[in-house]
Amino acid sequence: MADFERSEYVDSLATHCLRYGLHRLFLSSRDYEIIQSWWNLRIPRGVVLTGIDSAYLARLRHGRLRRVPPRNLDFAVRHVERAWEAYKELRAGARRAGGRRRKADFGRVSGHMQRLRDLLEQLDAATATAESRGHQKLAARLLAVAGYLRRARPDASVFEAEEWLGKAAAGLDRALPASLEPDVVEEARARARRDLAEYSSHDAFTTYVEKMALATLREEYPLPILSLL
Repeated sequence: MADFERSEYVDSLATHCLRYGLHRLFLSSRDYEIIQSWWNLRIPRGVVLTGIDSAYLARLRHGRLRRVPPRNLDFAVRHVERAWEAYKELRAGARRAGGRRRKADFGRVSGHMQRLRDLLEQLDAATATAESRGHQKLAARLLAVAGYLRRARPDASVFEAEEWLGKAAAGLDRALPASLEPDVVEEARARARRDLAEYSSHDAFTTYVEKMALATLREEYPLPILSLL
């Protein structure tokens, strides 16, 4: 792969981690070593992102850890490895089936059915909250995500679902600030500016403020993390 593809690979992972608050602004040297190892193994970017999401979800289920940002990407290594093994098994199954791509249903991989049920419950709760607060645009997006998951075929590909959910998450990130009262959004931005004051001279300061403010709004609303893995 060309150098620019490697750069895109690293940048996308860095952006994904910033979304959750890992090293608010920069990846550590250890993080880059880990990403390089994934690159060397030719693990697809989507599989790595799936593993990172899975690691964050596992962390959120532990009350003691959920408020403590991980120090580096070591916390996600095992989850990425599991996602990579699952992905390779799917590919191998497709070859054994004579080249036809084998789909993985949600119940065939441990935990997917429970995660699907949990995510639907979270989406329903978030939709009810949005509707009660008069945030109809956000409620409509949440309903669309839940509808997609409920319509998913039993043989639907988990990895295709993850790709779709990633796009849906980006749509929610855009809809959330637009749905809230301006003073609520501005308070989140003000808090981010205070927390990031030492970086105020950085070229991307405004971008970092927006990312941190969005993370605050997502947590306070709250919205579920859209992932099945």
